Amino acid sequence: MRLALHGSGTAILLLGALTACQPRGDIPVSAGPYLGQEPPGATAEVFAPGLVSTEANEILFGFFDDGAVLFFERTPVDFEDDWIHAPVYQSRIEDGIWTTPVRAVVTGRPWFNEYRDAPEGMVVHFPWRKNLDGSGPSRDIDIWRSVKGPEGWAEPERLGEPVNTQAFDSWPSLAGNGALYFFSNREGGLGGLDLYRAAPGNDLEVVVENLGSVINTEHHDHDPFIAPDESYIVCCSDRPGGYGENDLFVSFRRPDGGWTAPRNLGGDVNTAADDTRPTVTADGRFLFFVSDVSGNRNIHWVDSTVIEALRPVDPDECQDQRSNDSVSVAVGRIGTGCDL
Repeated sequence: MRLALHGSGTAILLLGALTACQPRGDIPVSAGPYLGQEPPGATAEVFAPGLVSTEANEILFGFFDDGAVLFFERTPVDFEDDWIHAPVYQSRIEDGIWTTPVRAVVTGRPWFNEYRDAPEGMVVHFPWRKNLDGSGPSRDIDIWRSVKGPEGWAEPERLGEPVNTQAFDSWPSLAGNGALYFFSNREGGLGGLDLYRAAPGNDLEVVVENLGSVINTEHHDHDPFIAPDESYIVCCSDRPGGYGENDLFVSFRRPDGGWTAPRNLGGDVNTAADDTRPTVTADGRFLFFVSDVSGNRNIHWVDSTVIEALRPVDPDECQDQRSNDSVSVAVGRIGTGCDL
Protein backbone atom coordinates (compact mmCIF):
# COMPACT_ATOMS: atom_id res chain seq x y z
CA MET A 1 0.00 0.00 0.00
CA ARG A 2 1.31 3.43 -0.91
CA LEU A 3 -0.21 6.51 0.66
CA ALA A 4 1.49 9.88 0.41
CA LEU A 5 0.28 12.08 3.24
CA HIS A 6 -0.20 15.45 1.65
CA GLY A 7 -1.72 18.81 2.37
CA SER A 8 -2.39 19.93 -1.16
CA GLY A 9 -5.98 21.03 -1.78
CA THR A 10 -8.11 20.09 -4.77
CA ALA A 11 -9.10 23.56 -5.79
CA ILE A 12 -7.88 27.12 -6.01
CA LEU A 13 -10.05 30.13 -5.36
CA LEU A 14 -9.34 33.24 -7.40
CA LEU A 15 -8.55 35.85 -4.81
CA GLY A 16 -6.95 38.39 -7.08
CA ALA A 17 -3.60 36.96 -6.04
CA LEU A 18 -2.90 34.78 -9.07
CA THR A 19 -1.81 36.15 -12.40
CA ALA A 20 -0.15 34.55 -15.38
CA CYS A 21 1.89 35.41 -18.41
CA GLN A 22 -0.95 34.10 -20.52
CA PRO A 23 -0.27 34.05 -24.27
CA ARG A 24 -2.90 32.90 -26.67
CA GLY A 25 -2.03 29.49 -27.99
CA ASP A 26 -3.28 26.92 -30.44
CA ILE A 27 -5.24 24.36 -28.46
CA PRO A 28 -6.28 21.25 -30.37
CA VAL A 29 -9.80 21.31 -28.96
CA SER A 30 -12.99 23.20 -29.67
CA ALA A 31 -14.16 26.07 -27.54
CA GLY A 32 -16.72 25.06 -24.95
CA PRO A 33 -17.08 23.87 -21.36
CA TYR A 34 -14.24 21.87 -19.83
CA LEU A 35 -11.76 22.90 -22.51
CA GLY A 36 -14.13 21.67 -25.16
CA GLN A 37 -13.43 18.05 -24.29
CA GLU A 38 -15.93 15.37 -25.26
CA PRO A 39 -17.79 14.57 -22.02
CA PRO A 40 -17.15 11.10 -20.61
CA GLY A 41 -19.84 8.56 -19.90
CA ALA A 42 -19.96 6.05 -17.07
CA THR A 43 -16.39 4.92 -17.76
CA ALA A 44 -13.64 7.18 -16.47
CA GLU A 45 -11.31 8.78 -18.99
CA VAL A 46 -8.13 10.81 -18.88
CA PHE A 47 -9.02 14.51 -18.93
CA ALA A 48 -7.64 16.53 -21.86
CA PRO A 49 -4.79 14.15 -22.74
CA GLY A 50 -1.73 15.92 -24.08
CA LEU A 51 -3.12 19.28 -23.07
CA VAL A 52 -3.70 19.02 -19.32
CA SER A 53 -2.86 15.41 -18.58
CA THR A 54 0.65 14.70 -19.85
CA GLU A 55 3.65 12.52 -19.05
CA ALA A 56 4.17 14.66 -15.95
CA ASN A 57 2.11 14.47 -12.74
CA GLU A 58 -1.07 16.55 -12.71
CA ILE A 59 -3.63 17.23 -9.98
CA LEU A 60 -6.85 19.15 -10.57
CA PHE A 61 -7.54 22.15 -8.34
CA GLY A 62 -10.76 23.23 -9.99
CA PHE A 63 -12.81 25.18 -12.52
CA PHE A 64 -13.87 28.68 -11.45
CA ASP A 65 -15.74 31.74 -12.72
CA ASP A 66 -18.64 29.57 -13.91
CA GLY A 67 -16.26 27.14 -15.55
CA ALA A 68 -14.24 29.76 -17.43
CA VAL A 69 -10.96 29.27 -15.55
CA LEU A 70 -9.04 26.06 -14.85
CA PHE A 71 -6.25 25.60 -12.30
CA PHE A 72 -4.18 22.47 -11.86
CA GLU A 73 -0.81 21.38 -10.49
CA ARG A 74 1.88 19.92 -12.73
CA THR A 75 5.18 18.48 -11.53
CA PRO A 76 7.84 16.32 -13.22
CA VAL A 77 7.67 12.65 -12.32
CA ASP A 78 10.99 13.03 -10.49
CA PHE A 79 9.84 16.12 -8.57
CA GLU A 80 11.27 15.89 -5.06
CA ASP A 81 10.51 19.36 -3.75
CA ASP A 82 8.00 19.98 -1.00
CA TRP A 83 4.36 20.04 -2.21
CA ILE A 84 4.16 23.62 -0.97
CA HIS A 85 6.34 24.66 -3.89
CA ALA A 86 4.62 22.59 -6.58
CA PRO A 87 3.95 24.71 -9.69
CA VAL A 88 0.38 25.69 -10.53
CA TYR A 89 -0.92 26.05 -14.09
CA GLN A 90 -3.96 27.83 -15.43
CA SER A 91 -6.04 28.13 -18.57
CA ARG A 92 -8.95 30.48 -19.18
CA ILE A 93 -11.51 31.37 -21.80
CA GLU A 94 -10.60 34.50 -23.76
CA ASP A 95 -12.84 35.62 -26.60
CA GLY A 96 -14.57 32.26 -26.46
CA ILE A 97 -11.34 30.24 -26.80
CA TRP A 98 -9.35 28.45 -24.12
CA THR A 99 -5.79 29.69 -23.70
CA THR A 100 -2.84 27.32 -23.60
CA PRO A 101 -2.21 26.19 -20.01
CA VAL A 102 0.78 28.08 -18.61
CA ARG A 103 2.38 28.34 -15.23
CA ALA A 104 0.60 30.78 -12.94
CA VAL A 105 2.66 33.41 -11.22
CA VAL A 106 1.82 33.73 -7.54
CA THR A 107 2.00 37.38 -6.60
CA GLY A 108 0.86 36.87 -3.03
CA ARG A 109 1.88 34.52 -0.29
CA PRO A 110 2.34 30.83 -1.08
CA TRP A 111 -0.78 29.78 0.80
CA PHE A 112 -2.89 31.27 -2.00
CA ASN A 113 -2.07 28.09 -3.90
CA GLU A 114 -3.93 26.00 -1.38
CA TYR A 115 -7.30 27.71 -1.13
CA ARG A 116 -10.31 25.50 -1.62
CA ASP A 117 -13.61 26.93 -2.69
CA ALA A 118 -16.59 26.94 -0.36
CA PRO A 119 -20.11 26.49 -1.80
CA GLU A 120 -21.19 29.97 -0.77
CA GLY A 121 -17.95 31.53 -1.96
CA MET A 122 -17.41 33.57 1.21
CA VAL A 123 -15.24 31.22 3.27
CA VAL A 124 -12.34 29.10 2.07
CA HIS A 125 -10.52 26.33 3.90
CA PHE A 126 -7.15 24.89 3.02
CA PRO A 127 -4.54 22.57 4.54
CA TRP A 128 -1.21 24.10 5.48
CA ARG A 129 1.61 23.74 7.95
CA LYS A 130 1.64 25.14 11.47
CA ASN A 131 2.86 28.54 10.31
CA LEU A 132 1.60 30.72 7.49
CA ASP A 133 5.08 31.00 5.99
CA GLY A 134 5.03 27.26 5.35
CA SER A 135 7.38 26.34 8.17
CA GLY A 136 6.68 23.63 10.67
CA PRO A 137 6.77 19.83 10.73
CA SER A 138 5.76 18.26 7.42
CA ARG A 139 3.82 15.59 9.29
CA ASP A 140 1.78 18.10 11.27
CA ILE A 141 -0.59 19.65 8.75
CA ASP A 142 -3.49 21.81 9.95
CA ILE A 143 -6.62 23.31 8.43
CA TRP A 144 -6.80 27.08 7.87
CA ARG A 145 -9.52 29.40 6.63
CA SER A 146 -10.03 32.89 5.27
CA VAL A 147 -13.25 34.92 5.17
CA LYS A 148 -14.15 37.35 2.42
CA GLY A 149 -15.16 40.82 3.62
CA PRO A 150 -15.88 44.22 2.03
CA GLU A 151 -12.18 44.80 1.41
CA GLY A 152 -11.36 41.32 0.14
CA TRP A 153 -10.01 38.19 1.74
CA ALA A 154 -8.89 38.41 5.33
CA GLU A 155 -5.57 37.15 6.60
CA PRO A 156 -5.95 33.37 6.97
CA GLU A 157 -6.41 31.97 10.43
CA ARG A 158 -5.52 28.53 11.65
CA LEU A 159 -8.49 26.66 13.08
CA GLY A 160 -8.09 25.72 16.71
CA GLU A 161 -8.90 22.60 18.60
CA PRO A 162 -10.74 20.31 18.32
CA VAL A 163 -10.45 20.54 14.50
CA ASN A 164 -6.67 20.76 14.50
CA THR A 165 -4.46 18.54 16.64
CA GLN A 166 -0.81 17.57 16.81
CA ALA A 167 -1.59 15.00 14.12
CA PHE A 168 -2.10 15.27 10.36
CA ASP A 169 -5.43 17.07 9.77
CA SER A 170 -6.09 17.67 6.10
CA TRP A 171 -8.25 17.73 2.98
CA PRO A 172 -11.10 19.98 4.16
CA SER A 173 -14.38 19.81 2.25
CA LEU A 174 -17.15 22.22 3.19
CA ALA A 175 -20.88 21.53 2.97
CA GLY A 176 -23.39 24.24 2.21
CA ASN A 177 -24.45 24.47 5.86
CA GLY A 178 -20.89 25.04 7.06
CA ALA A 179 -20.14 21.49 8.21
CA LEU A 180 -16.49 20.72 7.58
CA TYR A 181 -15.32 17.26 6.57
CA PHE A 182 -11.67 16.22 6.65
CA PHE A 183 -9.35 13.30 7.40
CA SER A 184 -6.93 12.86 10.26
CA ASN A 185 -4.59 10.33 11.81
CA ARG A 186 -5.25 11.67 15.32
CA GLU A 187 -5.38 9.44 18.34
CA GLY A 188 -8.64 7.64 19.00
CA GLY A 189 -9.37 6.80 15.38
CA LEU A 190 -10.33 3.45 13.97
CA GLY A 191 -7.47 3.14 11.49
CA GLY A 192 -4.44 4.84 10.01
CA LEU A 193 -6.58 7.68 8.62
CA ASP A 194 -10.22 8.38 9.45
CA LEU A 195 -12.89 10.75 8.16
CA TYR A 196 -14.29 13.40 10.52
CA ARG A 197 -17.06 15.99 10.55
CA ALA A 198 -16.82 19.30 12.42
CA ALA A 199 -19.86 21.49 13.10
CA PRO A 200 -21.21 23.73 15.88
CA GLY A 201 -23.00 21.88 18.67
CA ASN A 202 -25.93 23.03 20.81
CA ASP A 203 -23.68 25.36 22.78
CA LEU A 204 -22.17 26.71 19.52
CA GLU A 205 -18.84 25.11 20.37
CA VAL A 206 -17.37 23.18 17.50
CA VAL A 207 -17.93 19.46 17.84
CA VAL A 208 -15.73 17.05 15.90
CA GLU A 209 -17.06 13.57 15.36
CA ASN A 210 -15.52 10.52 13.80
CA LEU A 211 -17.83 9.30 11.03
CA GLY A 212 -17.82 5.91 12.70
CA SER A 213 -17.23 2.30 11.83
CA VAL A 214 -19.80 2.28 9.03
CA ILE A 215 -17.45 4.47 6.98
CA ASN A 216 -14.05 4.25 8.68
CA THR A 217 -12.02 1.06 8.89
CA GLU A 218 -8.75 -0.11 10.39
CA HIS A 219 -7.16 0.96 7.10
CA HIS A 220 -6.66 4.41 5.51
CA ASP A 221 -9.91 6.28 4.75
CA HIS A 222 -9.21 9.75 3.42
CA ASP A 223 -9.71 12.52 0.81
CA PRO A 224 -13.40 13.28 1.44
CA PHE A 225 -15.60 15.24 -0.92
CA ILE A 226 -18.91 16.16 0.69
CA ALA A 227 -21.93 17.06 -1.43
CA PRO A 228 -23.15 20.63 -0.78
CA ASP A 229 -26.34 19.25 0.77
CA GLU A 230 -24.47 16.50 2.67
CA SER A 231 -26.47 13.87 0.86
CA TYR A 232 -23.38 11.86 -0.04
CA ILE A 233 -19.66 11.69 0.54
CA VAL A 234 -17.04 10.41 -1.90
CA CYS A 235 -13.80 9.28 -0.31
CA CYS A 236 -10.76 7.09 -0.84
CA SER A 237 -9.74 3.94 0.96
CA ASP A 238 -7.16 1.18 0.74
CA ARG A 239 -9.45 -1.31 2.47
CA PRO A 240 -9.26 -4.90 1.18
CA GLY A 241 -11.40 -6.06 -1.70
CA GLY A 242 -10.83 -3.08 -3.97
CA TYR A 243 -9.35 -2.83 -7.44
CA GLY A 244 -6.06 -1.23 -6.50
CA GLU A 245 -3.99 0.53 -3.86
CA ASN A 246 -6.64 3.19 -3.13
CA ASP A 247 -10.15 3.16 -4.56
CA LEU A 248 -12.99 5.67 -4.65
CA PHE A 249 -16.07 4.90 -2.56
CA VAL A 250 -19.40 6.65 -2.03
CA SER A 251 -21.62 6.68 1.05
CA PHE A 252 -25.07 8.26 1.30
CA ARG A 253 -26.64 10.09 4.22
CA ARG A 254 -29.56 8.26 5.79
CA PRO A 255 -32.72 10.05 6.91
CA ASP A 256 -31.68 9.43 10.53
CA GLY A 257 -28.36 11.20 9.95
CA GLY A 258 -26.29 8.02 9.68
CA TRP A 259 -24.45 6.78 6.64
CA THR A 260 -24.83 3.83 4.32
CA ALA A 261 -21.93 1.42 4.01
CA PRO A 262 -19.45 2.82 1.45
CA ARG A 263 -19.81 1.31 -1.99
CA ASN A 264 -16.92 0.96 -4.39
CA LEU A 265 -17.47 3.04 -7.54
CA GLY A 266 -16.52 0.00 -9.57
CA GLY A 267 -14.05 -1.07 -12.22
CA ASP A 268 -15.18 1.53 -14.72
CA VAL A 269 -13.83 4.19 -12.34
CA ASN A 270 -11.25 2.55 -10.10
CA THR A 271 -8.06 0.95 -11.39
CA ALA A 272 -5.32 -1.37 -10.20
CA ALA A 273 -3.33 1.71 -9.19
CA ASP A 274 -3.91 4.68 -6.84
CA ASP A 275 -7.23 6.49 -7.39
CA THR A 276 -7.55 9.48 -5.05
CA ARG A 277 -8.52 13.15 -4.59
CA PRO A 278 -12.15 13.09 -5.76
CA THR A 279 -14.13 16.27 -6.41
CA VAL A 280 -17.46 16.87 -8.09
CA THR A 281 -17.81 19.93 -10.30
CA ALA A 282 -19.96 22.85 -9.18
CA ASP A 283 -22.58 22.02 -11.79
CA GLY A 284 -22.77 18.47 -10.44
CA ARG A 285 -22.10 16.92 -13.85
CA PHE A 286 -18.70 15.28 -13.42
CA LEU A 287 -16.55 13.52 -10.88
CA PHE A 288 -12.85 14.34 -11.22
CA PHE A 289 -10.07 12.40 -9.52
CA VAL A 290 -6.39 11.56 -9.82
CA SER A 291 -5.05 8.18 -10.91
CA ASP A 292 -1.54 6.90 -11.52
CA VAL A 293 -2.67 3.91 -13.53
CA SER A 294 -0.44 4.99 -16.43
CA GLY A 295 2.64 5.19 -14.19
CA ASN A 296 2.30 8.89 -13.47
CA ARG A 297 -0.52 10.86 -11.88
CA ASN A 298 -3.10 12.16 -14.35
CA ILE A 299 -6.47 13.84 -13.99
CA HIS A 300 -9.43 11.62 -14.83
CA TRP A 301 -13.12 12.40 -15.10
CA VAL A 302 -16.39 10.49 -15.33
CA ASP A 303 -20.07 11.32 -15.49
CA SER A 304 -21.49 11.84 -12.00
CA THR A 305 -24.27 9.37 -12.77
CA VAL A 306 -21.84 6.74 -11.45
CA ILE A 307 -22.58 8.20 -8.02
CA GLU A 308 -26.33 8.39 -8.47
CA ALA A 309 -26.43 4.82 -9.76
CA LEU A 310 -25.42 3.67 -6.28
CA ARG A 311 -27.84 5.84 -4.33
CA PRO A 312 -30.07 3.65 -2.13
CA VAL A 313 -33.70 3.34 -3.12
CA ASP A 314 -36.52 4.06 -0.70
CA PRO A 315 -36.56 1.50 2.17
CA ASP A 316 -40.28 0.86 1.70
CA GLU A 317 -39.66 0.14 -1.94
CA CYS A 318 -36.94 -2.31 -0.92
CA GLN A 319 -39.40 -4.14 1.31
CA ASP A 320 -41.95 -4.34 -1.50
CA GLN A 321 -39.31 -5.73 -3.83
CA ARG A 322 -38.23 -8.42 -1.39
CA SER A 323 -41.81 -9.39 -0.65
CA ASN A 324 -42.88 -9.58 -4.29
CA ASP A 325 -39.64 -10.96 -5.72
CA SER A 326 -40.14 -8.39 -8.44
CA VAL A 327 -38.33 -8.10 -11.72
CA SER A 328 -36.51 -5.03 -10.40
CA VAL A 329 -34.91 -7.22 -7.76
CA ALA A 330 -33.87 -9.74 -10.34
CA VAL A 331 -32.09 -7.08 -12.43
CA GLY A 332 -30.20 -5.74 -9.46
CA ARG A 333 -32.17 -3.03 -7.66
CA ILE A 334 -31.15 -4.57 -4.37
CA GLY A 335 -27.57 -4.28 -5.52
CA THR A 336 -27.99 -0.51 -5.81
CA GLY A 337 -28.99 0.12 -2.25
CA CYS A 338 -31.67 -2.11 -0.84
CA ASP A 339 -29.13 -4.32 0.87
CA LEU A 340 -27.53 -1.45 2.81
